[in-house]
Amino acid sequence: MPTGTITRFFTQQGFGYITPDNSDGDYIVVVDAAACSPMCNVSEGSRVTFEEGDATNGLRAANVELLEATDH
Repeated sequence: MPTGTITRFFTQQGFGYITPDNSDGDYIVVVDAAACSPMCNVSEGSRVTFEEGDATNGLRAANVELLEATDH
């Protein structure tokens, strides 16, 4: 599974972007508030693992798991 860092996250909207460790392209990540998991505590700078997928307008992260949270 690839690893990366949450580089931008918009809590109110429930989405953000992951920059993978080994790639230039960002992946969008969407957090479903109804199925809140540890991802509900994510913030910019958090380290995650994820599966790669495609979205309508680019790359989308799936099955995102929090590795390391930040206090930002």
